[in-house]
Amino acid sequence: MVDQREGRVIRVRANYAQMNALIAYLTENCCAGTADCGPTPTACKPRKKGASK
Repeated sequence: MVDQREGRVIRVRANYAQMNALIAYLTENCCAGTADCGPTPTACKPRKKGASK
């Protein structure tokens, strides 16, 4: 998030680039490259580092 002070007001805005990077990381590393991870915890297990896809 990005905070911007304007006098006594602080405007808080979402950092979309950072959110998109997080979603891309989670999709690649937790969902095996698909956007559908499923509702169960076992459907979204991270792969071990160095493991092939």
